[in-house]
Amino acid sequence: MYQPGSDIEEDDIDLGALLGVLIENRWLIIVITAVAMMVGAYKAFTATPIYQADGLLQVEEKQPGMANLEVSMMFEDYVPAIAEIEIIRSRSVLGAVVDNLKLDISTTPEYMPYIGEALARRAPDDEKPIIKVETLDVPDSMRGRSMKLIASGGNRYELFDSNDELLLRGAVGEAANADLGGGESLTLFVSKLQAEPDQVFWVQRRPRISSIQSLQGRLSVSERAEWSGILSITVQGSDPESVRDQVNEIANVYVRQNVERKSAEAEKTLEFLDEQLPLERQNMEAAELALNSYRLEKGSIDLPLETQSVLQTIVSIEAQLNQLRQEREKVTLAFTVEHPTVVALDRQIRGLNAELADLNEQVRDLPTTQQEVLSLIRDVEVNTQLYTSLLGTSQELRVVKAGTVGNVRIIDYAAVSYTHLRAHETYIT
Repeated sequence: MYQPGSDIEEDDIDLGALLGVLIENRWLIIVITAVAMMVGAYKAFTATPIYQADGLLQVEEKQPGMANLEVSMMFEDYVPAIAEIEIIRSRSVLGAVVDNLKLDISTTPEYMPYIGEALARRAPDDEKPIIKVETLDVPDSMRGRSMKLIASGGNRYELFDSNDELLLRGAVGEAANADLGGGESLTLFVSKLQAEPDQVFWVQRRPRISSIQSLQGRLSVSERAEWSGILSITVQGSDPESVRDQVNEIANVYVRQNVERKSAEAEKTLEFLDEQLPLERQNMEAAELALNSYRLEKGSIDLPLETQSVLQTIVSIEAQLNQLRQEREKVTLAFTVEHPTVVALDRQIRGLNAELADLNEQVRDLPTTQQEVLSLIRDVEVNTQLYTSLLGTSQELRVVKAGTVGNVRIIDYAAVSYTHLRAHETYIT
């Protein structure tokens, strides 16, 4: 049978022809390789190093400030780590960090184009252009606008606006002020200036919210392991000492606000008690005065044992009702009225009110004089017990507030190690 032959031919690689092409275009290859190497070297030389600092926090279950005081338990709770992470990243915490470290004040030396900044980074410390601005108060309309500061020698400087109009002249270590007209002014305090004459610096006071957002973008907060309660705070930036200070300040502000947050409820309750105590004392004194006046008017009146028993029962029930009402107020701070605990307290309160109503019916059957005396004595004892209870609670809360500690502690502060930072630095291109 006829079988057609294969039309497929194997392709042979002609190495000699390829080598000839390479030799023919050798100068183009060399030029492209050299340009690529120079571009890479330039990028590596001029890239800004990004340093990273981190610290560790531990979030624990809240422990009472004074374990023997039951009143402190009304302020105890457990906050998941994810909630604490969001608190750390909040404007409340980071805003305080921006204010404390003055991160909204930006200062940048003017360098030679292209390689000036890279050369300045590698210069000796005593030859680098350095400026430290402690205070820069500007009107809101000038926030975010760059101003040009020129060193004029002898620790003096001049400040110009964006239109090169002179705003003020000043000296290092002295506050300088400028009247901008329209009731607006500018205040500048430079604490350090290391620069050659005519060295230019660009300074500005950024809007506070943009400074907070910038810090949020460079901040990373995560839990080391699930349910461990160990939080890692990491900040990146181009200045190793600055990122270290930012991590440490974030930790300090967060811990301080944690303690303040834990004592805030006690403070609010104390304010309420401080308002109620004088009123309750007046009620107690008024009840005592009314009882003494009635006895002086009617003479000494002895109550039968049965009536005294009813009186003690009424006073006891009133005390229990006051205690249950206070307990209900504490519970409703954390739960709704449909919670089983609140429902159980309401049931107990209704039961005691029913008993109290039955006792009041018994009192109505007594002679008028005994009713009056019993009512006055009841007012005195109930108001005395209530005032004593509130006074004791107030004193306990003051002890709790004074001994309040947060449920967060700093495990590791950030530290600068230039050897390690240089070995592990990353770059932005």
